[in-house]
Amino acid sequence: MTELIPPDIEYSQKEKVGKTPLILTGITFIAACVIAVFGMENVGIPTKSYVAISNANFHSAVEEKSSVLLPAEPEEADRMLALGARLDREQCAGCHSLWTKLAGPSYEEIFSRYEASDDKMTKRLAFASTHNVKNWDGFPAGPKSLLSAEDRRALAYWIIVHVKSRGKR
Repeated sequence: MTELIPPDIEYSQKEKVGKTPLILTGITFIAACVIAVFGMENVGIPTKSYVAISNANFHSAVEEKSSVLLPAEPEEADRMLALGARLDREQCAGCHSLWTKLAGPSYEEIFSRYEASDDKMTKRLAFASTHNVKNWDGFPAGPKSLLSAEDRRALAYWIIVHVKSRGKR
């Protein structure tokens, strides 16, 4: 019978073999969980490839002039709805739903808070999707969103279309 650990190593040393990888795995797992819960920016890891709107840029984001906030062409509208649906499924549905409060407010609540003309509402919802709103009626702050401007616009459009369609049923 051959041993994997050489016989010249004392028994007390044999017990310690293999614990370091287990400890490093545990630390890595804890770090991954912290990043998943709080986001990379909040734990001090810079994300240069993404730009989130800061509170300082709130007014410029809301007042941004754009004549293409809402899609003019049916093909563009379909593309934006598909993108908004995918973003909701992949990044938002864990905390938000259309009509029910989950870990975050429902889209209907968000819609009613930002209700205005469609263009203004799209701008406001696109900003809200960055989760810069710190206190929302007792809900914890969401993780920082790293969505591009186009993704935020598509998500806002998807919310508007679905919440407005409920009233037409």
